[in-house]
Amino acid sequence: MPANSKQKARTRARIVDAAARQFRRHGYAGAGIDTIMADAGLTRGGFYAHFASKAELFTEVVASRHDLIDRLRKRDADDPSHLQAAAAEILQAYLSPANLPAVAPNCGFATLAADAARAAAPTRHAFSAQIDAFWQELFRGRQTPPDARETETALRVLALAVGALTLASASDNRPLAEALLTAAQGQVGVWMAELAGRP
Repeated sequence: MPANSKQKARTRARIVDAAARQFRRHGYAGAGIDTIMADAGLTRGGFYAHFASKAELFTEVVASRHDLIDRLRKRDADDPSHLQAAAAEILQAYLSPANLPAVAPNCGFATLAADAARAAAPTRHAFSAQIDAFWQELFRGRQTPPDARETETALRVLALAVGALTLASASDNRPLAEALLTAAQGQVGVWMAELAGRP
């Protein structure tokens, strides 16, 4: 890749990273292009060399910035037998009450879903693709493909985990937030143990 193309790709990535922070923190309506570009250390004038609109940028964020999936993708593929146990550990940490202040603001599923639901078709398609990516990543390394029941269980894991995190992060009642996360941890642990039972 030519040097100028590499620089453009790096700049684009900086914009997407900054936009992910701003969209997660302030929502789609609250994150303006000026603020996003300032967060990236760039001026507004450079925005349109990379994106036609804020909506296009939002779609890029939805399609590529999901901390939970990124954590699952970092599991060591050289040890397939450990992949399922590592996924269970990641989900338990995701739902840990102690980790709530760090996890909640960085979860694309929890912070971007409401805006994605109101967005145009390309963004909703990108969000749906990330849901598919989650369950597919959950089964990476398996010798046999998941059946319909196992796929449903994986989606239950995602729905409960993200739902509990979203409710806990919105609550100003700390004991209630912790109870929500602890309850979800227990059930997610049960489901993950079920999924680990098949090679």
